[in-house]
Amino acid sequence: MQRGVDATAWVEGALAIPRVRIASTHWEKFRGLMLERELAPDEALLLQRCNSVHTCFMKIPIDVLFLSLDGTVCHVLEEMRPWRFSPVVRRARHVLECCSGTAHRLQITVGTRVRVVHTVDAVQERIEVVKPDTFSG
Repeated sequence: MQRGVDATAWVEGALAIPRVRIASTHWEKFRGLMLERELAPDEALLLQRCNSVHTCFMKIPIDVLFLSLDGTVCHVLEEMRPWRFSPVVRRARHVLECCSGTAHRLQITVGTRVRVVHTVDAVQERIEVVKPDTFSG
């Protein structure tokens, strides 16, 4: 995938996928992982405001995690092969497309909590704001 990293994905409180790209525009979601020749185990694509996917023009199988608004996995498709269509998952608000085998490797099932943290937010959480001392002169 090798494009900009926008976020990290945490599963049940532990860092699980350190390189998540976010697709929020219509074009980004349409392009998705089409024509990608590989997706590393530490990479994923988050499709915001999405409840179904297809794998047309894809070259690799993927695991698809359908997430509710609060990040709870409400449906899992393991090893979805190219040229397939997922069902519409009505409870899903976002979709996380992962390397094939990710759901099994991380033991992700319906009910698992996934938290996607934007990289900027993660950095800001670690920055301590220090007020300068008042100098008397």
